[in-house]
Amino acid sequence: MAKLRGFTLFEMVIAIVVLSIIMIGIGSYIAIGVKGYTNTVDRERLQSQARFLVARMTKEIRHAAPNSLSYTSNCLSFYPIIAPAVYYDSLPNNSNTIAITPLRFSTNWSNSGNFVAVGFISSGQYENKKIEVSSITEPASKDGTYQLTLKSPIMDASSPGKRLYLYKDKISYCLSGKTIVRKVNDELEGVLMAENIDKFIPHVQTTGLNSNAIALFSIQYLDLRTQEKSDYNHSVQVMNVL
Repeated sequence: MAKLRGFTLFEMVIAIVVLSIIMIGIGSYIAIGVKGYTNTVDRERLQSQARFLVARMTKEIRHAAPNSLSYTSNCLSFYPIIAPAVYYDSLPNNSNTIAITPLRFSTNWSNSGNFVAVGFISSGQYENKKIEVSSITEPASKDGTYQLTLKSPIMDASSPGKRLYLYKDKISYCLSGKTIVRKVNDELEGVLMAENIDKFIPHVQTTGLNSNAIALFSIQYLDLRTQEKSDYNHSVQVMNVL
């Protein structure tokens, strides 16, 4: 009859050591894969956030009123237009009524609290020379002009293209701590637009002979877990002209 023989203690120790080495190798391989996946997800999240912010800012800045862009060390500001129009002949000084043809008619023309800009050459004029709309009268025929009535007359102003713009609120994108917020009329809090911001550098290239104003901004995102930084540089040209 054959004598049964089991494992010796030394053989069991060797087997445990070998299995431990194998498990450590497998665990390290899995950990590397998980870390790589996590880093990819975090990077994609930051990129999606950056794309959203850049797209939102681009859309609004393109339709800003001409010469309304301004900036500070941490804010980019502008006045979006509500609707554009053209006027005829010369602006009637000392008169509150102007004949216009809206290029994009909107009921906002007769809303209270909206303002008209004509030939403004700086962002300060949008703030300091506000002329509020009183009402607008529709023409009797399709070929007629609208009569725009203001609460005060437009004095000593003109536009090379005879363009007139309706506007209201000042919009600002500002760095606040490690976030970028969108503010309306310099409100204190603003709406959160992006997080994990390490740097936000705005700039404005003013209007030249061959181009409208251009908004320039540089954004640096910081992944708080990996400390990886991503830089985004973008420029947006204002479409509207004087």
